[in-house]
Amino acid sequence: MKVNIRTSAMFLVALVFNLAGNAAAAGFWDRRVPESEVMPGMEAHWIGQDIRYNGVRAGIRAFQSYEAAADIATWYENSWGRFNTPVSKQRLPGGSLVVATEHRGYFYSIEVAALPEGGARGFLTVSLSPGKARVSRDTEFPMMPSATVLSRVESFDPGQKGETMVIAASATPATTMDWYQRELSDLGWHGGHLKNTNGGRSTHLQYTYGGRRCDIAVMPAASAERDSTFLVVNCQR
Repeated sequence: MKVNIRTSAMFLVALVFNLAGNAAAAGFWDRRVPESEVMPGMEAHWIGQDIRYNGVRAGIRAFQSYEAAADIATWYENSWGRFNTPVSKQRLPGGSLVVATEHRGYFYSIEVAALPEGGARGFLTVSLSPGKARVSRDTEFPMMPSATVLSRVESFDPGQKGETMVIAASATPATTMDWYQRELSDLGWHGGHLKNTNGGRSTHLQYTYGGRRCDIAVMPAASAERDSTFLVVNCQR
């Protein structure tokens, strides 16, 4: 299961709207989240019904519609207004509209963008309270000593189990790539084929181990620190 990084960024935007909620039931955090209603005429499909973003359980659907983006945002703003809780609406720098609200400990959000040919597409997300968000290092993928997991998206859907991590390492891209090539080889992982993309700025590696396959993108971090690297790791099992 390959998780779209744009989806992850959208989900994070929805979580930082400063919406608050608490859950009293002991088993609340183990529940599958409810489904968000789909606007009439909208075509929607699941990206993941049982996803965890930094430990927060969520369900995400992609959609497309012949309706205008502004009309879709307004429809959800009015529909979720019946919850009698605050509804936030924001236009992102790229032009997308995000509407979000909280109801009984669940967070509902939609990001919708206009299509050049007319109509719109976007994402519908329902998640548990971000108050339990945490970035776990509990992964079977080897972690470089200087590395930190910035975000982690996990899928538990049948037949689509996997995870996508964004990792920051305090080392140059060359040092980081050398460490992972040696470490994965020593641990019995197979592969390591190199492919340069993005004008040579990014290097992609692919490894397999048992029933797992991991695609790794290594790139310099866009920061003032010279010895800093980002990795995007997508593993399927």
